[in-house]
Amino acid sequence: LHPTAELLLFVAPRKVHSNHVPRSYITARIDSFIGEDEGEQEGDDMPSETVELEFWRAGGPLSHMPPRFAEQLEEEGWDGHFSMDSQSLAGDPYAILGAAAALTIRLRLGTGVTNPRTRQLAVTAAAIATVHAQSNGRALLGIGRGDSALAFIGEQPVPLGQFEQSLVVLQRLLRGE
Repeated sequence: LHPTAELLLFVAPRKVHSNHVPRSYITARIDSFIGEDEGEQEGDDMPSETVELEFWRAGGPLSHMPPRFAEQLEEEGWDGHFSMDSQSLAGDPYAILGAAAALTIRLRLGTGVTNPRTRQLAVTAAAIATVHAQSNGRALLGIGRGDSALAFIGEQPVPLGQFEQSLVVLQRLLRGE
């Protein structure tokens, strides 16, 4: 793991209340990696490396997100909100995230997750760039191979090689190339 790499961990709770619509997830961002021979020195009160935890909320199967919901998440102290991008399970995540951007000032906003098959890469790049601009830099693009989105339309997840190539193209588009 490179010292500046980010590692995202998603942990779903064991118990979800049926009347409590989206499930909670924990996102852990590890800003630097501590090797076996690194860490605390004898007599140190604090470790030499910092680990930062972020607490995010996942959107779940909502066709919309009430505007007050984003404000509530921010008031409750959540670090971010992921909006699902699975066309058969939820509404458009970019519309939801754009509305949330207009109503919040601190809450980070992201897709959880989109994929390169049901969303054309240029459209994805433009959509997340718009949310990023509307939110003053608080957008995060979560992208995967499309498990749930593709299963509902009878397709398999994007093969790994194709997914890797999609990431290269997406990075170029996001850089404006």
